[in-house]
Amino acid sequence: MREILFKAKRWSDGEWVYGDLNNLQDSTIIHWYNNGCRVADEVDPSTVCQYTNIDIRREAWPSSEVHKIFTGDCLGEWGEDEDGNECVCILGVVTYWESEGRYVLADEDGLCNDWTLEDVAQPQNWPNLIHCGSIHDGEGGQ
Repeated sequence: MREILFKAKRWSDGEWVYGDLNNLQDSTIIHWYNNGCRVADEVDPSTVCQYTNIDIRREAWPSSEVHKIFTGDCLGEWGEDEDGNECVCILGVVTYWESEGRYVLADEDGLCNDWTLEDVAQPQNWPNLIHCGSIHDGEGGQ
């Protein structure tokens, strides 16, 4: 069964909260649980991201924790910069492609191209990639 989950940045402190989304007339709320109590936080609607039901677990980079992949997340892989130094190269931003009815890796402007159809860009291969933060975290990801 598909898990329906959202994340967004809380207005009060800019921290991410995860839970159920409720769009009201004048605000956007995420409901979540803290020690068994349901909490409602008003969030910045421009940062709302939906869970794709895909997780990434990378051993040792940046840690071995599991990252749930949401729309707006940046995914990458190890590569080299123009000087030959090893680095993480961002491949794209997780985006929901309306016309195809599926999640894709798009460029930073949310545009899809032929590369979107390549094997590495397919959602079933995302667990092999590196979670590099979110477009809502500012420059440099997390």
